[in-house]
Amino acid sequence: MRRGLSLLAALVVTGAVLPAPPASAAPVTAVAYTLTAERPTIDAAHPSVKISGKLTVKGKTTPIVGQRVALKTDDDPRAQFTADTTDDDGAFTVTYTASGSAKAEVFVIGGPPPGMPDVNDTDSDGVTLAVETVPTALTVAADRTAVDLNQPFTLAGRLSAGAKGIARTDVRLAGHGIGACAPDPVTATTDADGAYKASFRPSCKIDKIVASALPGGLQEPATAETGPLTVRDTPAIGLTAKIGVTGWVRLAGAIVPGSRVTIGLEFSPDKKKWKKIRTVRAASDGSFALAFTYKHGGYWRARNGSITSPAARAFRAETRVTTFKLSPSRTRYKRKTTLSGLLQHKVGKKWKGYAKRTLSIYFTCKDTRNKTVYLEYRTVRTNSRGRFSKRVPAYCTGRVYVTFNGNTDSFKTTSKKLTFTVSGAPKVVDPKHHRHR
Repeated sequence: MRRGLSLLAALVVTGAVLPAPPASAAPVTAVAYTLTAERPTIDAAHPSVKISGKLTVKGKTTPIVGQRVALKTDDDPRAQFTADTTDDDGAFTVTYTASGSAKAEVFVIGGPPPGMPDVNDTDSDGVTLAVETVPTALTVAADRTAVDLNQPFTLAGRLSAGAKGIARTDVRLAGHGIGACAPDPVTATTDADGAYKASFRPSCKIDKIVASALPGGLQEPATAETGPLTVRDTPAIGLTAKIGVTGWVRLAGAIVPGSRVTIGLEFSPDKKKWKKIRTVRAASDGSFALAFTYKHGGYWRARNGSITSPAARAFRAETRVTTFKLSPSRTRYKRKTTLSGLLQHKVGKKWKGYAKRTLSIYFTCKDTRNKTVYLEYRTVRTNSRGRFSKRVPAYCTGRVYVTFNGNTDSFKTTSKKLTFTVSGAPKVVDPKHHRHR
């Protein structure tokens, strides 16, 4: 594309060395200059041109000698100029290299040198250059037309001049916001063929993406837009979690928007590493619920794709009975035997004695009718170290065990069952007559 470029004034900068005027001479009150270019056209093949000029006292032919001269332009801010110093005739030569932002009218302006008056732009002749810029083309497309709020989607395109791609050029990708929406732009860099790709995450509602690039040199700036985009509200998942003393987990929640989608239910003991335990299908209104046994306390969350619910705490400490024993394991009817053991709960990754907790003691016997009878005795309480011990009467041959029924912080647990032998026991065991009181 052909543009007219006018250089209309010279900038005389610091470092001036003026000849001392005769004592009778009047001081310099104004400066004038002339400009000529070595050729009238700038193009991609010849982006630089030498500009010559002459600096004189205004209204006279008296040259200004030893004055450093440089040029600048407000309309081509990325242009480059060399500098020169006027010779004995006041002449100078500088080189102007145009950038891709060169406009039709470029004013070369400046202020006065130290000790000299300002250059009057309108009083001096400039030089006009024809600028041949290179047309460019930019494309941009999204990988989908409907995207989710705060979720990434992919943008891709190409920057070219004719059939040739423009490499190593930044492409700015900005979302066109709806209302007060102003998402942060992202930048992609073209490859050797001029292609680029970037991920964009809309933080608010937008209706399109606007791409722009400044290739540099005399290549023209380029812009492009995607087709219309729809930004959907981000799906949200809510979840509640409860766990009973036996490890019976109840999970319930909803995904909005969502209908008959599959929800993964994940568990973590510390919210660091998550493991999928179950899946459930949401109903038509997005709600879901599931119950199952999982005897571990920790955190649960629901997942659908990349969307997860906040972690829901369902915690109970694991418990166990260790070193459980019966002494003696053989005795006579109604003689006493001693039950003892250790109740522990898990604190972090360590097992510790569970102090001041109550356990129930059970005997199971089979009488002559081969009927199993449960004889429940009074409870036993652990000491400060979690240990327990109790003497109880023996009524029949069978097995004995203890149970901790759990609480709001701990799971229920049952010890192993110990076998014992009682001689002289009645043939029929009646629990009503053999309950310990």
